[in-house]
Amino acid sequence: MEIPHYIAELLSEHDCVIIPGLGGFVGSYLPAQIHSVYHTFQPPSKKILFNINLRQNDGLLANRIAQAEKISFNEASEQIRHFADETIRALKTRKYLILQNIGKFYMGKEGNIQFDQDLRSNLLPESFGLQPFFSAPVKRDPHQNRIDKRIQSRRETRELVKRAIPKPLKWAAILAIPIGVAIMLSLAGYDSIKSGSWNTADILSSLSPFSKADVKQAPPETHAAPMVEEEVPFAEGAPVEREPTPTQPQTGAPQAGTYAVIVGAFGVENNAHRLVNKLNQKGIKAQIFDRSSRGLLRVATGIFSTQTDAIRMMNTMKANGFPEAWILEK
Repeated sequence: MEIPHYIAELLSEHDCVIIPGLGGFVGSYLPAQIHSVYHTFQPPSKKILFNINLRQNDGLLANRIAQAEKISFNEASEQIRHFADETIRALKTRKYLILQNIGKFYMGKEGNIQFDQDLRSNLLPESFGLQPFFSAPVKRDPHQNRIDKRIQSRRETRELVKRAIPKPLKWAAILAIPIGVAIMLSLAGYDSIKSGSWNTADILSSLSPFSKADVKQAPPETHAAPMVEEEVPFAEGAPVEREPTPTQPQTGAPQAGTYAVIVGAFGVENNAHRLVNKLNQKGIKAQIFDRSSRGLLRVATGIFSTQTDAIRMMNTMKANGFPEAWILEK
């Protein structure tokens, strides 16, 4: 009678199988494992331990033997006791005793029965058909390893910097932004508000890190149409831009009540003269009209006494590469 065979069957179905007079086997679930040294992959299995203190007969093994061998329960129990006695006797005379598909028994230094599970046999039903396998280690390029280490070092440095800044300072910096903007707005627009000629565009332009005067200092070849420093381009049907305060006109500038078509404004006088010469070479009569309140020299291609003529010239200049041309009324 192959009692170890019945023990193995019961261990695949139950977590505890007792052999009266010898001890009991206890099974527990063991998840899949990867051996980092040998690079082997083990599927999920049932870990089997042996406890010599489990000797009370629960009848599980005797019932299985009685049903399989067609014998009585008492006869099966008697065969189990005989198997336990033979196992103990064999361990005293031999170095070890192997139970097929279960494991190996041997006597310890102190005379206690020891047990090692047979890892080649998987008693977990869910892992039926799954076999361990070997996977060769991945060889990485040393250069790639150095790159990965540098990336990881930079990430750690950024994390340390983030942790080094206290949260109260972060909130203080966030709250300081709108307060600073409000102070700059109030300082930039104070003079305009005091004089009664307050204009939102003037305040915003004064806050820009690049003033329009600086843009005009570039040679005229770098832009198709010079930008206007402070006036809004005139559109047909819209009101004509008027000077809020008198400027300092050039020699021969027209009197009040005239309309000038402005095609550019420059902070550098040489750039203004270049545009005038360029237009004159194309057959377009141009001249420096006046200097704006911000000190920009404005170039005009026509000075008219009626608004209709000025609009006609403005549309002509827009069609000839000056889309930002506009009308200034003196």
